[in-house]
Amino acid sequence: MAVGSEALGLTKNGCKVPIEIRLNKGKGTEDTVVYACITDLTDKKRIRQQLSDSNERFERIINGAKEGFWELNCETDELWLSPKIMGGFDLSQNENAPTLTRWLKCVTEENRVSVARYIRDYAEEKSSSPITFLAQSTSGEYRWYIAKAGNTFDDTGKRLYRSGTLLDIHAQTLLEEKFKNQELRYRNIVNKMPLGLHVYQIGAEDSLLFSDSNSMADDILNIKSVELISQPLEQAFPNLLDTGLVQKCQELAVNGGFFENTAIHYSDERISGIF
Repeated sequence: MAVGSEALGLTKNGCKVPIEIRLNKGKGTEDTVVYACITDLTDKKRIRQQLSDSNERFERIINGAKEGFWELNCETDELWLSPKIMGGFDLSQNENAPTLTRWLKCVTEENRVSVARYIRDYAEEKSSSPITFLAQSTSGEYRWYIAKAGNTFDDTGKRLYRSGTLLDIHAQTLLEEKFKNQELRYRNIVNKMPLGLHVYQIGAEDSLLFSDSNSMADDILNIKSVELISQPLEQAFPNLLDTGLVQKCQELAVNGGFFENTAIHYSDERISGIF
């Protein structure tokens, strides 16, 4: 029987339990004596299995998540990066340079200082606002990323870790930029139209709430449409109630269709004219 070997033992009620047997040699009054120390390993085995299951679960979560994970030890300044970040930036483990230094080399020069400050940002709050930046990926392409972080403190308030996530948002950023350009192009076209345009949103009980206009509408009516934002149509232009246009516009907004009215004369304390 080897020293410190593990085996199965049999309890009084006939249950098999894992045990560890350690042998110690000593001297008795006349002969050498061997002492056996038997330890029940049931709890130790259970805790070991729980730790193993927890580690495997953690690895599955990391590998299955869209985000990469990172953590900075605030005392040693050592940075841990998950495999997704290491692979996404081709950060070789064989290089002698610290992980943080190698990672920051991938970030564009314009963003490098702000990213370094963010990673080392030891703000008192447990979390901080995310930061977006441009960095060179393994493929050599520069892509947009967003990082989020929070701090971990001990019971005395001492800062221990700064942990966070990293997500590739390149496709989303390009799409948002495309929409912004389209919106800007649309707004330029609308503002240059030779007619006024008002935009309304459908509110409670099918009311039409003023939301936007082009510059020509302001010139025609000689008012500042920004003062009408969120007002119902009948409140923005109260004398329209007598024309039936409010009801007709509500029906069209809800049911769809097309309507073209004949010119009407409109007048209130701000506006007077035929439209």
